[in-house]
Amino acid sequence: MTELRPAPPSIDRIERRRLIARTLSKALDRAEAVQALVAATIGTSETRFRAWLDPDSERSIALADVLALPPAVRRALTELLAESLGCVLADQPAEVDAGDAYHQHAWAVRESGELLAAHALAIADGRVDASEGALLEREAEDVIRAASAIRELGRAAQRAPGRLIRLETRDPKATR
Repeated sequence: MTELRPAPPSIDRIERRRLIARTLSKALDRAEAVQALVAATIGTSETRFRAWLDPDSERSIALADVLALPPAVRRALTELLAESLGCVLADQPAEVDAGDAYHQHAWAVRESGELLAAHALAIADGRVDASEGALLEREAEDVIRAASAIRELGRAAQRAPGRLIRLETRDPKATR
């Protein structure tokens, strides 16, 4: 059997730099951005910026400079990186606070999963003892709290038809 060995780090690094350069170049094309204007926007020289776009250069753009790219270029770069992972970006309305909405949804899913897992373990032997019963009660209470937050969102939306509602409900166990 042939033993597989990782490539020397220097080769990996060269390939990563080339990939970054090609991806940044594609992002500029996708955003229809002018190199000189982008370089000026992020406060670097055109020479340095061109080096970042050259797959054979030893220079790579720093993350701080990526974050300073104009929004259209940064978006195009992010899309290309997502595509390389088999993912896509989706726009969402500015009025929606996805962090809260997704956090709330994830909280409810997590709590439901924890309850169902505890239930499966409790009934596996055909009986539920007192400690398993107490755990099921605690997990069910967590699900009720998470579901209640979603119910409140529905109630708020009904009280204000046609308006987007944003709630600040948080999971008390979250470590955000």
